Amino acid sequence: VGEVFKALLSLALFLIFDGARAASWSHASMLFAGPALLYVLNAQIYLCALRHTSPPVWTVLMQGRVLLTALTYRVFFGREISLLRWGALVVLGVGATVSQIKPGMTGAYVTLPALALGATACAVSVASSISVEMLLKRHTCPFYLQQVQM
Repeated sequence: VGEVFKALLSLALFLIFDGARAASWSHASMLFAGPALLYVLNAQIYLCALRHTSPPVWTVLMQGRVLLTALTYRVFFGREISLLRWGALVVLGVGATVSQIKPGMTGAYVTLPALALGATACAVSVASSISVEMLLKRHTCPFYLQQVQM
């Protein structure tokens, strides 16, 4: 409900303040269909994966996104990642893992399909978030329109 309200409010503000130029932004808006489809795919992977593992284990598996995002920025964008930042990423991953461990916890299991789905979900998540970031930086459309696109 909150996301729908945000989208409708952003669309209304865009039409009020930049409505005359709405047609000129339609091509840029269509570019967001790719990342949107990746987000839909990612949501479906999550639902499928939860049949193969428990929610706490899935949460831990999804922490791979943080490391994969850092590696992607390093490889594809040439961003330097200091030793301190790598250490922070490791601490973040360990902290997320430890936070999911509860005393007397039962039902925490992981299967090979869950691992495969986890790796796929991480890759799809990183691809979608980086593609959205690139689109937002390359197309200088009004803020309200960017909110609708998101």
